[in-house]
Amino acid sequence: MKSIPFLCDESREQWLGVGYYFWTDSDYYAHEWGKHGYNNQYCINKFSIEIAEDRLLDLVGNTRDQILFQQFIEGLLAKIEIIIGNCHSSSEQKSLNKKLQKVRDGILSTIFYIARKYRLIDYWVIKASDNASYHSSKYLFRKKRREHLILPTRQQMVVYEEVRSCILHEKWVFPKGEE
Repeated sequence: MKSIPFLCDESREQWLGVGYYFWTDSDYYAHEWGKHGYNNQYCINKFSIEIAEDRLLDLVGNTRDQILFQQFIEGLLAKIEIIIGNCHSSSEQKSLNKKLQKVRDGILSTIFYIARKYRLIDYWVIKASDNASYHSSKYLFRKKRREHLILPTRQQMVVYEEVRSCILHEKWVFPKGEE
């Protein structure tokens, strides 16, 4: 029990940065991840996360947060160029120039890496989703229109390491009887 939750591997690029990752309100994708990503050698635990609302960046269910983050990304390019200009190390400049291109390409893992490294955002928890699951289906609202609904979405939250204390273990979920 002391090793849960698991801090993700710092040596691998993480989509929201290094931290503790949680599936949100369902264990459906936790099982999928365990079956395919861990060859059925996995466990699932339920946690609650106690965090002030202004420390959560909700890119799933909060349109205001989505717009603020979109504006942040648009302004990030200029901030990175300033950081590069203030670098005294040519190797750091070279590394940042590579990251700058990734930001231009919209690579979120790089955006979060830079935002956290240079303290450009003040969020402790990020909630995001994607629609890359083979189990998701696309439903049109009306025929011959682009508007659609994707069900289910893969939603995750990352809690950054410095606020681990806001993560509270509730119960062991899978496999049963392993507590």
